[in-house]
Amino acid sequence: TLTMGPGLLIVFGFALYYFVYTVKHSFIHAKFVSKAIIASSITFAYGCFFIIYLMHYVLKLPDLPNLFLIYYFITIIYCGILVVGLFIESKRKRKLEELLQTRKELMRFFSDEKKPAAPKGITGQWKLN
Repeated sequence: TLTMGPGLLIVFGFALYYFVYTVKHSFIHAKFVSKAIIASSITFAYGCFFIIYLMHYVLKLPDLPNLFLIYYFITIIYCGILVVGLFIESKRKRKLEELLQTRKELMRFFSDEKKPAAPKGITGQWKLN
């Protein structure tokens, strides 16, 4: 129990840092929205777990069954938010894989042309005169 409190606090600190990072970037890039949802669920969970730790071990509240009930409700809420974030992320990944497949098909289709895009002697490096 001595190492559990600081461990929860450290994980909560890292989760809070990652949450702030992903929320800042979600305003710029849409790909960070699902990551921000996942980070918010982890931050919520570990913040609540730390509060429950304080109630049980520091304040020594005698009402243990209600603390476990709160713990289970927090876990259900945390898992629900996490599932939503993972679902949005998997949809984004599926779209990217579909786009990559389309690009490969287009590259295969247009590479059969007779005329090359660049003259034969040009290698892509700059010629120095």
